[in-house]
Amino acid sequence: HGAKGKVDKSLEKDAIEKIRLILAAHDEKIKQDEQEKRKSEEKVKTGLSKYIEDVFVNLKESEKRNKRFAFWLYSVSILSLIATIIIAIVFAANKNWQTANIEYMVAYSVACLFVVVILISLSKLLFTLAKSFMVEAIRCSDRIHAISFGKFFLDAYGAEASREEVLKAFSSWNIDNGSTSFRNQSGEDY
Repeated sequence: HGAKGKVDKSLEKDAIEKIRLILAAHDEKIKQDEQEKRKSEEKVKTGLSKYIEDVFVNLKESEKRNKRFAFWLYSVSILSLIATIIIAIVFAANKNWQTANIEYMVAYSVACLFVVVILISLSKLLFTLAKSFMVEAIRCSDRIHAISFGKFFLDAYGAEASREEVLKAFSSWNIDNGSTSFRNQSGEDY
C-alpha cells in the first residue's frame, strides 16, 4: 500500500506540475496575444493618425489652391468688366466716327460691340469658373472641419471606442458623395 501511495502521490505531483506548466504556457500565450493586439491597435491608431494628417495636408493645400485660383479668376473677371466700360466710354467719346461715312460708322460700331460682347462673355465665364473654384475651396474647408471632429473623437475616446463609433465619427467627411460644383454646372452656365 505504501509503494502504491508513493506512486499515486508521485503521479499526482507530476499531474499537478503538468497542469501548472500548461496554465503557465496558456497565461504566456494570453499575454502574447494581448501584446500583439495592443501592437496591432497601436499600428492602426498610428496609421489612422498618419492618414488623417496626410488628408489634412492635402485638403488644406487644395483649399488654398482653389481659393487662390478663384480670387485670380474673380480679379480677371472684374478687369474684363472694367475694360468693357473703358471701351464703351472710348467708343462714345470718339468724335471721328460721328463725322465719318456710314461704312466706317457701321464697322466701328460692330467692332466695338463685338469687343464689348466678348469681354462681357469672358467676364461671365471667368466669374462662373471662379464661383466653382470657391465652392470647391469651401467643400475642402467643410471636410477639414468634419475630419477635425472625427480626430477629436478619436483622441478623446479612441481607446474605448468601437469600430462602429469611429466610423460614425468620420462618416460625414465626404459630405457630398462626389458631386462637385464643376459637375453641377451646365453648358449654358458657361
